[in-house]
Amino acid sequence: MMGTTYKHMIGELSPQHAQMLFHQIAFREKSREKEEELKDIGEIIADKCKGLPLALKTLGNLMRLKNSKEEWEAVLNNEVWKLDVFETAISPTLLLSYYELPPSIKRCFSYCAVFPKDTVIKVDNLIKLWMAQSYLNSDASKEMEILVREYLNYLAAGSFFQDFEKDDEDHVIKCKMHDVVHDFAQFLTKNECFIMEKDNENEGRIDERIGFPFSYLFTRR
Repeated sequence: MMGTTYKHMIGELSPQHAQMLFHQIAFREKSREKEEELKDIGEIIADKCKGLPLALKTLGNLMRLKNSKEEWEAVLNNEVWKLDVFETAISPTLLLSYYELPPSIKRCFSYCAVFPKDTVIKVDNLIKLWMAQSYLNSDASKEMEILVREYLNYLAAGSFFQDFEKDDEDHVIKCKMHDVVHDFAQFLTKNECFIMEKDNENEGRIDERIGFPFSYLFTRR
């Protein structure tokens, strides 16, 4: 039987519920001692998400992989929180999570900006597109399907993809991007992004979008 997972909550949470959601994700599998050490920093980090479930989930998953106080303080004090170049819907939490991705997976994610918003992405088609861009250059010891599943797991953990639909063998066959994540993908690639527009009369028409370069975020003085 097919089903979907990784759905994102909508709306703005109360401060109490926001803290609970972040804590549930970020402190998963951490010891009681480590939880006590990081709890105060975590509360401040959670407040930066402004009650947005997607931001809380994204940042919670990022912090779940960080165990030292120094790593948590580095996120708390990151300059990305001070940048004023983000569009209204773009969350610094997505940039922090994106920055942690391996380079090969960054390319695969940013390429997904070519899809129109709210597109149900078929994984088979996505694989072909990634292959056409030479993004899936796996070594001989790793099969393509395993590599793609690894990439999708990375992107799901970072909240970049959602609404995963699986087949009877638990293989992902379809997924979607949250509108905010789609905005972020376009933000990353505005100087080079081509949006694929589909309609009955002109399927596959390309609409070029030009704008702000992502590299500015890491060269600003």
